[in-house]
Order: sequence, then structure tokens, then C-alpha cells
Amino acid sequence: MDDASRKKYYEEGASSYYDNEGELINPYPQDTDAHLEFERGWSQTLRRQSASSFRKGKQSSPVSFQDKYADMWGSHSEVGEQASNSYAEIKG
Repeated sequence: MDDASRKKYYEEGASSYYDNEGELINPYPQDTDAHLEFERGWSQTLRRQSASSFRKGKQSSPVSFQDKYADMWGSHSEVGEQASNSYAEIKG
């Protein structure tokens, strides 16, 4: 594969990242140079996008399991209060 073809498939992959909102949809058959170059363009764009988002402060910090499900079970302090009240009621 010549350099012009590599560049074409690479740029298609990079554009695909934005066009498909980050979903990898590679139209080329696996085990072909076109497939590999397309995927390389897509993944490099993903890395650059993630890195630039992180540098600009757009990357949110990871959410803890407790915070993620706090609405489902209540906050940690509420759960602890319920447990201690239940225990106190049993013990009298």
C-alpha cells in the first residue's frame, strides 16, 4: 500500500470517530491494510481527544461506587443511621 492510500484510510478512520460519536465502525474487511489504517486513524483520534479533554479539565474524575448508587440506597450516613437504629431497637 502506498503512502497516499495509507493517509486516505487513516483520515477516514479519524473522521469516522467524530461522525459516529466515538463508535468504531470499520467498513473494511479484517486482515487488510485498509482496515488497519482506518482503525489506526480512529484510535489515534480517540487518544488525542481523550488527552485534550483531560488537559482542558473536561475529564471528570471517576465516580465512586458509593456515589454512583447513593440515590438508590441513600447516602452512606443515612444507611449507617438506619442500621444503628435497627440494632438499637433489637437490643432494646
